[in-house]
This record gives sequence, C-alpha cells and structure tokens, in this order.
Amino acid sequence: MPGDISLVAFDDAPWMSMVSPQVSAVSQDTFNLGATAVRRLDERIERPESDSVTTVLNVRLVERESTAPPPAL
Repeated sequence: MPGDISLVAFDDAPWMSMVSPQVSAVSQDTFNLGATAVRRLDERIERPESDSVTTVLNVRLVERESTAPPPAL
C-alpha cells in the first residue's frame, strides 16, 4: 500500500496511526453521534407515532500513508 491499492478505514482508531503504513480513515465525532442518538431516542419515546428521521452527521477524512492518488492513465 498504497502502490497497488489504497485503503481507507472507517472510525479512526488509535492503532491506525501506530502501524506501518499508517492507515487513512474516516473519523466521526463520537460525542456528537451519541448525543444525537439520545436526542432522537427521546423524541421517539415522546412521540412514537411520528415519522422516522434520517440524520446525517459530519465526518472527517484523516489521510495517512495507506492512500495515494490513482496512477495516471
């Protein structure tokens, strides 16, 4: 990696920066994720008949050594 293949993981764990090559990852705000889940659960308990809600939270790409641009054609 990344000569033949690029690798991107999800949920940036501490070990991803401790290996070689370091693994690129999509990092999410776990505090915000938990707070949003609790808020949605409270809303659902208060109004169980309400429609389902889809929530999209921001993430961040942490680029490390396991990714590279594609080769030129």
